[in-house]
Amino acid sequence: MTDHPRPTRRLDYDAVIPTHARNAKLLGEAIGSIRRQTVPPRRIIVAVDANPEGAALIRAAHPDVKVVLLAVHGGEAAARQAGMMASTAEWVAFLDDDDLWARDKQAVMADYVDRHPGCLAVRAGYWMSAGTDDLAQQGLNGQVVELRGDTVEELEAAAATHEPLNELGYLDIEGDSLTLLLEFNRGVIGTTMVRRDVLRALPPVPSDQRPGADHLLFIHVAAVTEWHLIRKRLAFYRLHPGQDTRLPAPSSARGALLAKLRGWQAYGHLTTRPLSSFGRTYRVEVRRAIWGLLRRGLPAEAWKTYLFALPLLPSLGDRVLTLIPEPVVWRWHRLTSRAEGTASRPAPPW
Repeated sequence: MTDHPRPTRRLDYDAVIPTHARNAKLLGEAIGSIRRQTVPPRRIIVAVDANPEGAALIRAAHPDVKVVLLAVHGGEAAARQAGMMASTAEWVAFLDDDDLWARDKQAVMADYVDRHPGCLAVRAGYWMSAGTDDLAQQGLNGQVVELRGDTVEELEAAAATHEPLNELGYLDIEGDSLTLLLEFNRGVIGTTMVRRDVLRALPPVPSDQRPGADHLLFIHVAAVTEWHLIRKRLAFYRLHPGQDTRLPAPSSARGALLAKLRGWQAYGHLTTRPLSSFGRTYRVEVRRAIWGLLRRGLPAEAWKTYLFALPLLPSLGDRVLTLIPEPVVWRWHRLTSRAEGTASRPAPPW
């Protein structure tokens, strides 16, 4: 990473990691990447979701970390909420328990908020990475693995000479954050930092929001303030076997759609575009969820997921087009791409 201007004042922030039963090595590396920050936090808070044994191990291995233990299993959303509520700093910076911060991430953020006093929520770009032993992991959600390494040092060394492969322009939503977040998730929680007073004023993300808890949190924030973006890659989103979403469980297939449904129910009246204008985006996502379940041999669950998603597809045309089999859509795209001679665009330098 390159040197950045030193902020004019110290950034007052807590770092919050929600966890349940994460591999101790991965969690320890995530905590270590926070300790290495050139602008350190007031506290590192690890919120443990109903795992007393795990909480005891974290306390023993990391005595400088504040551990918050949830008595009842509530999932990622509940753990993150508990960590937020335990924070006493001006800002809360989030990190997942399997991802890493670049060493100067918070220094860059401190400089940014110094220069943008109206900023209440900010995030940055990221590198998609995987361990050197996870060679089967090639990408996720249309993005490819850019870096391979097992430690922050290895990943930072690789980032210094590696050309970005993934397009991150989708993160640039300032000016219409709420509407664009309702279209689809546009961020990685491990790059985000939000003013604590903003977070305290938000409705909590329901504990049954699994997955999509981070997406719904982003939407809640966007309803009260614009998301700022730092056009630098300041974190490492680590891909590992546990994140394979090609064959989703029914609850996972519907969870991502549930975040959008809840967002529209709460904030649809504040958006700059009507729900019907997102038909193409939503029918692609619903079709993908349906076919993931069909590939698992769960036709009844696929039909339930389609019915569950109908409020996102108010147009009869979109509802019908969603039912076109995914293999037919793939063949059509291949044929039209050949006919048009479509070429991929290079990724931006950030």
